[in-house]
Amino acid sequence: MAHIDPCSAWMAVREDLDNQLAEANSDGCLNVTAVTSMPASGKSTTMLSHIFQLAREGRAPNRVIYVIPDETETVLLKRWMIMNNVASKEEYGDMRLGSDNKMTLATTRDFAKYLVEDGVGGTRRLTLVVDVSWYPTWEEETMFAALARWGQQQLESGDCRVAVVLLMSVFESRRTLELMEKSFGKESVRRLTFPDLHEWPKVQILGRGWNNSMADHVADVIDQGGRVIRASETEIPDLNHTEASEMKLPSANGTSTAIQDVTELLEVRLLSLAPDYPFSTQFEKLRLFISSVWVTESLQMDDETFQLVIRRRRLERCELMRHQSWVLKSGADLDKVEFLVTYDPSLVDAPQTFLERFGPAWNEDLLPTALSLTKIIGPMVPWKMSIRKPPSPHIWEEANVRLHKLGCLELDMERTGAFQVTDFGASVYRNMTDHQVNFYAAYLLAMSDTEGDLVIRRLLIRIAALASIDMAVCHVADDPQPGTWAIPIIVKDRLSDGFIWLTLGVFLSIEYKGPDLAMQNAREHGGVVKRGGLVILPQNVEVTLARVEKIERMHDIHQHDRSWMNRPLSDQRAGVVNRALMWTWLFRMVWIDGGAKPDIRGHEPARDLVTTRQCIRDIREFPIDVVHLRERAIQAGMSGGICAIYHSMHEIPSGGYKVALLTSIPIETFDDVEEKTGEEWPEVVMSE
Repeated sequence: MAHIDPCSAWMAVREDLDNQLAEANSDGCLNVTAVTSMPASGKSTTMLSHIFQLAREGRAPNRVIYVIPDETETVLLKRWMIMNNVASKEEYGDMRLGSDNKMTLATTRDFAKYLVEDGVGGTRRLTLVVDVSWYPTWEEETMFAALARWGQQQLESGDCRVAVVLLMSVFESRRTLELMEKSFGKESVRRLTFPDLHEWPKVQILGRGWNNSMADHVADVIDQGGRVIRASETEIPDLNHTEASEMKLPSANGTSTAIQDVTELLEVRLLSLAPDYPFSTQFEKLRLFISSVWVTESLQMDDETFQLVIRRRRLERCELMRHQSWVLKSGADLDKVEFLVTYDPSLVDAPQTFLERFGPAWNEDLLPTALSLTKIIGPMVPWKMSIRKPPSPHIWEEANVRLHKLGCLELDMERTGAFQVTDFGASVYRNMTDHQVNFYAAYLLAMSDTEGDLVIRRLLIRIAALASIDMAVCHVADDPQPGTWAIPIIVKDRLSDGFIWLTLGVFLSIEYKGPDLAMQNAREHGGVVKRGGLVILPQNVEVTLARVEKIERMHDIHQHDRSWMNRPLSDQRAGVVNRALMWTWLFRMVWIDGGAKPDIRGHEPARDLVTTRQCIRDIREFPIDVVHLRERAIQAGMSGGICAIYHSMHEIPSGGYKVALLTSIPIETFDDVEEKTGEEWPEVVMSE
């Protein structure tokens, strides 16, 4: 075999790939080529360029669409293709999926929506290249289900030329290939693998106390014109005193666009990555990579209780290999790049295909996954659906039960065990796709659409906008001073109810005074907008304001007068908002007994109502007026007990669980649950 550049290792299977694409370019044919390789082998660059050349020459179906999970990676690959003249301006066209361009790059989210709504615009000549993610999203699950259905329709028509090329890194996604074989026949699917030709970076293991002197080393590397990447959750003392500013990926709460990320990525000297950041790319002049963590926190669905828990997990070997792939893609000689780790690589488990279970689709996005699949497939019992196999059949059943109780699904009268999407569920789904928000934000927006009261709608839209970037956008910087919070009158009397109302109040105070004053406030307080003892990042303010404006415009709200914020919120209106909050986070509820007392550490006992298991809350974590809430509960005949939404549940390393950032829901609000579901509270949410 002739010499092959390690970064174009795919050339080892070029002939087989060419034959597969040529076969697909005949009438009535659809085939699938599954390409699995190690990172940095050229699949998404030089191999894609080759595939497009084949399509241009009539040796593959003539329209090429490349689907990429991450938006920032999509922008980077577009830039690479333009710089390397992969296609002409005429062939790229306007780069939109809906146009008849010869070459289009799209995110999984955008392609899923296009495939569901337009069926690839009637295209029957298509080379579809898909990056299969290690961390599946609900959009990716929807895309593959829609692709299976669309492909079957093409085969039935007899008038198609379709090549599907799946790109998989390190390990084969078995559940993806099982769906392809089930949908198109085993004979239509071919697997291609090729050897790893790289010499991998030499690993240097750091000793204890490594971080105490690392800031000086980082500064030296940068002073000499080099660049540094760290994949770490470990603090490096004095690192923020280096002259180089630090870029973090992913950006906090989605507060920057992909184009902004790429622009900064090309220039930044010090890059900080989440340990499980989903891709690697070229990073010129890389001289130092610090991989100082092999354990990370992630949101996981508990297999026994079906509750979302933030827990620690060990990174898989393939994730740590991705760290090394940054060095391979940098183009630097390996002896010029230090690759430092704080763990023994030989102790890390071998690559495992169960890594896919850590993706959001079957964890924090379980409900939108189940809702979207039911929406596009229609009423059908889950095990008969043409979808990628869920990690557990029970998790799918639980999702349907919850969506049914939330009013998003209803039983199909013609098919035993099948559900169909309700009008309300369809509204939630539209909000997820149109506004690109999570399930909770989409649910709140659907609730706001049922309201005729403009004030209530505007409050729910703002809570939804905050929830869409993560409700934990505010945090306590020092001892809270409620008297200094310049909160608009509309929510001032509701702050004692806790986290959501307080976060809303801080945001409204900024919106009322205008973003310019907020930015001035940030300049005066070291880059953060400060309200008493609370702080909020200015970019969170900008993103939330922009999202509110966009949502209101799409929901035909065009009034820009802010005077409504300085009128008291009536109990009736507050009750409507509380009902919306209750329904949105119905399965994230805790009960705190009237006689509960915190221990010496400030931990107060509580009980998760879904699982009935004991947990704790830290009374110092976020201001909530427990005394006032207990008095109100006594007046309601509840012996001082409090029911509250929690923002997150954490698994404690020493054992047990902690709930964080509570918002009280008045007990009378739950009367609505029994009225709508026919089941008593709290039994309606308890796991069986």
